[in-house]
Amino acid sequence: MINQRFEIIKKIGEGRSSVYLCGDNEFPDSLIAIKILPTKADRAEKENFRNEFFTLQKLDHPNILRASEIGTIVQVDDEENISTGSPFIILEYFDSQELLNSAFINDESNLKEMVKQICSVLSYLHLSNYIYYDLKPENILVSSKGDKPVIKLIDLGLAVYAPSETDYSITGTAQYIAPELLKKEKHNQSVDIYSLGKLLYKIIYRSFPFKATEEIEIYKAQIEKEFEFPPSDKYSDELLKVVKKLLSKNPEERHSSSLQVIDELNFEVSSSVIKDFAPAKTFADRKDAINILSTYINDKTSSEVFVVKGFDGSGKTTVLNKLRETYTNSILINNAKGKSGIELVKYVIKKLLYSEFIYPFLGSGVAKNLSLLLTGSDAEILNQLPAVVSKLASANNFIFLIDDYNLFDEFSAEVFKDFVPILQINNIKVILSESSESRYHSAQLNNVREITIGSFTDVQLAELIERSFSAEFPKKQLNELTLTYSDLLPGSIISFIKDLGLLGIMEFRTGGVEISSDQEKLSVLKGSQTQIYNLRLKNVTELERQAVNILAALDITIEQGMLAELMELSEQETLRIITNLQVYNIIQKNTAGTALVITSDGLKKYIYSELQGKEIFHSKLAEKLSGNLPSFSKTELARQFELGKNFDMCYDILMSEINDVEKHSSFSYMKKILESMLDVPFSQSQNNQVKFKLSDVNYKLSDFKSALNIIQTIEEANLGADTRLELSVIKGSSLIGAGEYEAGKDFLNNLIPNLTDGTYRHKLLTELAYANFDQNKFTEALVQCKNILSNTNLSDELKGKCYNLLGMYEIYQNNDAKNALQWFTKAIDCYDRANLPRRIAGMEVNVGNIYNMLGDYHKAEEHWSKASQINNSVGNLEQEGLLLLNLGVFHLHRQKIEEAITSVNKAHKIFLSLGNELNESLALLNLGELYMLICEYQNAYDSLEHSSRILKKQNHNEELAELFLILGKFYFHIGDLENHSKVVKELSQLLRENELPAKHHNNFNFLQVLEQISNNGDVNIQQLKKIIATYNVQDERLYYAESVLLLVEQLISAGDYETSLEEINSKELKEICKQNNIFEAEREYFLGKISLGHGSDKLLPPIDYFEKAYDLVKNESITELTWKILWALAEIYIQRGNIEKSKNYSKYAKELIQFIAEQLSTTGLQRAYLQQSERKAVLQN
Repeated sequence: MINQRFEIIKKIGEGRSSVYLCGDNEFPDSLIAIKILPTKADRAEKENFRNEFFTLQKLDHPNILRASEIGTIVQVDDEENISTGSPFIILEYFDSQELLNSAFINDESNLKEMVKQICSVLSYLHLSNYIYYDLKPENILVSSKGDKPVIKLIDLGLAVYAPSETDYSITGTAQYIAPELLKKEKHNQSVDIYSLGKLLYKIIYRSFPFKATEEIEIYKAQIEKEFEFPPSDKYSDELLKVVKKLLSKNPEERHSSSLQVIDELNFEVSSSVIKDFAPAKTFADRKDAINILSTYINDKTSSEVFVVKGFDGSGKTTVLNKLRETYTNSILINNAKGKSGIELVKYVIKKLLYSEFIYPFLGSGVAKNLSLLLTGSDAEILNQLPAVVSKLASANNFIFLIDDYNLFDEFSAEVFKDFVPILQINNIKVILSESSESRYHSAQLNNVREITIGSFTDVQLAELIERSFSAEFPKKQLNELTLTYSDLLPGSIISFIKDLGLLGIMEFRTGGVEISSDQEKLSVLKGSQTQIYNLRLKNVTELERQAVNILAALDITIEQGMLAELMELSEQETLRIITNLQVYNIIQKNTAGTALVITSDGLKKYIYSELQGKEIFHSKLAEKLSGNLPSFSKTELARQFELGKNFDMCYDILMSEINDVEKHSSFSYMKKILESMLDVPFSQSQNNQVKFKLSDVNYKLSDFKSALNIIQTIEEANLGADTRLELSVIKGSSLIGAGEYEAGKDFLNNLIPNLTDGTYRHKLLTELAYANFDQNKFTEALVQCKNILSNTNLSDELKGKCYNLLGMYEIYQNNDAKNALQWFTKAIDCYDRANLPRRIAGMEVNVGNIYNMLGDYHKAEEHWSKASQINNSVGNLEQEGLLLLNLGVFHLHRQKIEEAITSVNKAHKIFLSLGNELNESLALLNLGELYMLICEYQNAYDSLEHSSRILKKQNHNEELAELFLILGKFYFHIGDLENHSKVVKELSQLLRENELPAKHHNNFNFLQVLEQISNNGDVNIQQLKKIIATYNVQDERLYYAESVLLLVEQLISAGDYETSLEEINSKELKEICKQNNIFEAEREYFLGKISLGHGSDKLLPPIDYFEKAYDLVKNESITELTWKILWALAEIYIQRGNIEKSKNYSKYAKELIQFIAEQLSTTGLQRAYLQQSERKAVLQN
């Protein structure tokens, strides 16, 4: 087996590539061929192989073998003689043999039929601006339909679109190459006409017209030798005459086109070509979309999801296919039609896992475990999915493309809602396409950017037609017709061109293609779209109409095998129906699987509108689906029963689906189903059950208000006693969750005496204990916890919750970290026994916080690391984001600014991908402070302004107060007095209008002091000392050190060196400075200033302090202190007479100020920064 998907049946071809007949486990209704290029192939061969796939993807002709996927073999069973690393292409299986091995070539009429089909393909390629370059018997497969031959062209690796008019490289197989190509002369599609002649010569005479075997000799014979055409016993002179003309040395003397060959073989050109003609896909004028997406792909920091939106036929798929072709590290999900639910989820995971960008980078053990997991139960897969996606996303960088994302079923979309953020935070580029005619699933995702593409302009249409057709095509007339009658969506244009053939408006003649001016034919185009639809449906048989009625009546896509089951037909009969419907332009020609899709949503709606007796039809279809397809989508089956007015069956099926997905905790999906059920006319009893279930789901989703609103509409008298009790518990718990603590507690307290189930009772008692704790009723919570723990049959989960609460009690009530640590450790043991990894992660965070409080930073990081590993393994992104924010603060306190920024940036990405705006704003606030510390002022400003917009919009006043503190400091450091003053006023108003904790009032007082300093006014030293004392009491160590050093600076400015020396030598400040290089450097800097001005014999010379300060900062990130120390050294060295050293330090200080200023791009900030008095003085010196 290859990639745990393709079951090898036998080898069916061997050449440069090997071809195997395989079963496809993903699409078991049909066989496929897998073409494998050996790993030893050179670069050119690999490029040709890849080119062949993308060429085949663009072509649409029944006599060209279809390709559905390209990939690399990353896993293969040992017994297979196939190497990992081999590229492969998945092709349709065509039960056939090579042309020269077919008995059909021995009969002239059959040979002519095959030549006609070959010419049909060549005409299609040539009119679509391609040259094949490799026409030979080995590349033509022959099968039979009845007693007639059917051919398929293969191996288009050398085919070229719009060949260069300057590069005339020799291309093809020596015996079939045209003379003009060998002479490297200008050439056209006539080279393929020549190859056709050579192919026929080989068939007729069983040899080539020369005996040469060496390549150079063959080339010489092709150019110089006049070929002989002796009479044949088996083939007519008429055929020989055609062959002789095909092999003319002079291209001008050959047939001008393959259509002319068809005509000379006495076939009617029109009927041979029209029914099969659809222009090859070309990429025309979606460059703006591609440029935007390419910029996003190349941006290493961007974590958005891009969604390409537009109506069906607008070219969304073409854009994604272009990206797939351009970027070799992209993975495209575009053939999932017919799959839904867990099967679709598994399919996508397998596509990722068995990609050459992921599988080889996982390590054999991990890869094997993931492969085994995918064979497990649905519940196991869904439970492990976050861990799986996390491993896949961290293995390597790749681009993840999903076509028609909003055609995924609701369950799959719900799963992917949690799947995509994991990709985002791992810097995986995610690009989706969605149809504007269906509800957008991307609305459930966050940090999304949209690109909308619509109809072509006149110029874009002209480019499409110009690129799609050769010079011989009547492009001008086609352009005029399309402008007049088509809606100019690219897909609709292709369909329109197909309809021109069906209507006989586009006519294929011996001399080429003509556009008819017949007014009767053109009148159909002037009519309604309905006339076009009727024309397509006019020739369908009764069975074919039954098939399209089924497809139109379903809201999901089904596969060929399903249709066969529903119509009770054989696979062959069903395939015949599908083939005809594709010819009539009713069903799309899919390149993957066997999914059946009507060509446009408009046609599908029209077919359904014409369906007679819809209720009976849906009822019968529902019964057949239920009886013949037991694994069919339950939601679609229920919909069929609903439309058939069998509401009881609809109810039973949907409730069964809800019970199934509840095992996987897919509550959002359950909510969507239940809300849709409210619109179905079920019985009163059924409706009550739906509402009860919906209230429970809302509670589990923490949507407490919605739960309470639904409960109010339930007629409780119609519920059973157990259900009423459950509903009461949901109501009480929802009241607590909604912040109505007392009402909720009273409700639950009244319920508890009536509970006979001990586990249920303990659960509610624990919930009451947590409610009391949230209300700061710590003692009541403590007593409740101890009473609960006295029960011997308490579950490990509830024990863990109680131990956690006891630990928090020790922190909040007793400030006893060591006792809290003991309780938290017990909680971890309980959660471990209960196998609750998310709760374990939460407790590891708590334990890490305790060790941080105790000063054991190594152990703190150790426990946080454990928590992070668990979060990533279970996909607990919310908690991981909070942990990363915590780590940012931890690194900040230890002056590891770059590490702090990395942590907080990751947190920001997580919250952005989850749509958690509050935590996103906190991450931005932290980033603003961090960037400010290292003088990245523009980044700081951008982060703080973004945070401000979110917090003001959501009225998070306490967080907004914290923001104003950082923003005020920012403007102070910049020197922007006006904006600093505005921030002070905003914070003052916020404090007046809201009751906020005392710390924010102290922060306000600090900003007022900064304002006094900015205005060069007298600083209230006593007020500053009060601020310092308050920060000390609040244990705000960084703010305390910052304000003490500010006090020292003001005392030095006032000439009070004695007091400044006392403050700078305070025990508390020295303790903080020991753990923070920047604070210690600033302390040494001020000691130098004091020594410079005080001249005390207790102090060292100023230069000693300044040099020590410089040693502390020279390997740290740039701060404002850096240039101040450099300038101090410059001044001290000039006093000492060392001019050269002074110049160097002076130069570095000025360059650093200029460098910081140059990074500021916001109007006014750079000017304010350079105009600040101290900096201005340095620059002007």
